Amino acid sequence: MYWTEQQASVIKRANVDGTSIEPLVTSLGLPAGIALDGSGKMYWAEFGGNVIKRANLDGTSVETVITGLGGPVAFVLIGPSGVTPPDADLKVVKTDAPNPVIAGTNLTYTLTVTNLSTTTAATNVQVKDKIPPGTTLVSSVATEGGSRSGTTDITCTFSSLGFGSSTTATIVVSVNSTTTRPLINVATTTADTMDL
Repeated sequence: MYWTEQQASVIKRANVDGTSIEPLVTSLGLPAGIALDGSGKMYWAEFGGNVIKRANLDGTSVETVITGLGGPVAFVLIGPSGVTPPDADLKVVKTDAPNPVIAGTNLTYTLTVTNLSTTTAATNVQVKDKIPPGTTLVSSVATEGGSRSGTTDITCTFSSLGFGSSTTATIVVSVNSTTTRPLINVATTTADTMDL
């Protein structure tokens, strides 16, 4: 989620659960209102500067779009002919090996995230996976420049995923020798771009 802070003159973003708050654009002229489009841009009004600006969703490439306004505070983005911008379409598929796994040995989960959209890239793609009870994390790797965090709740983050593209994350766990029940593991994926 994204928001403006007028008194601090900043635009910030965070995960939808409120974690990982970060400033994106600073030293603004009383920012008021913000909107995101489907092509990876955010737009905002600056009441103090009488302008509307835009930037990439990571806060880079700030540029002024409209000048000479009379104290703009809010606006809505609508695509051509009233059609809203296209969305990304993320899908995550998980495989495990070996299957079945023997207690006391390692189990490898491979998570493949695909953007099924034919027009829209997804930004700040996150894959979240909570390792099952009865296991211990051995390693986790996000491929292609992705980052990862966590030891039981694993989050792998990719700055962007182009339309029609895929990327993977690999999580290796050690199955406790005393584990006898089935291992249940669910992965989810989110992005800053609207997702179908």
